[in-house]
Amino acid sequence: MVTGKPEINTVPNQIAPGSRPDEIGENSTQELDGHQFEYQYPTGRRYRIRFYDDRLSFQLLGESNNPVRALPYRAQKVRPGLYLVHWMIPGRTGHVALVIDIPRGKVHVGALMPGQQELFDEARIEKHVKY
Repeated sequence: MVTGKPEINTVPNQIAPGSRPDEIGENSTQELDGHQFEYQYPTGRRYRIRFYDDRLSFQLLGESNNPVRALPYRAQKVRPGLYLVHWMIPGRTGHVALVIDIPRGKVHVGALMPGQQELFDEARIEKHVKY
């Protein structure tokens, strides 16, 4: 387990009345604990993401004053070196799904960000460190 974890950003989840409850399977993994990736999309945006046992932290690189954000996440191992990672934006105002393909050095994203910005792209992993 990695120490020195950042605090989780929290906002109460806003679930609409009458909504169905979340359906979470039991095949989650913590195999990404201690891994850090830096990756860049063709648009030029670069990110650093680091995994802890119960949270991840991420930061947009290359621009000043971008905070490190920490959120709870879920991950599934699809096959060796291939992981599906998902997290919700605080308050359920959006979500991010990443497919991390370590052997091929790729990150694929499908996301809906606050403000209804959609992300659907592929990035190249520039750096991968295991702590």
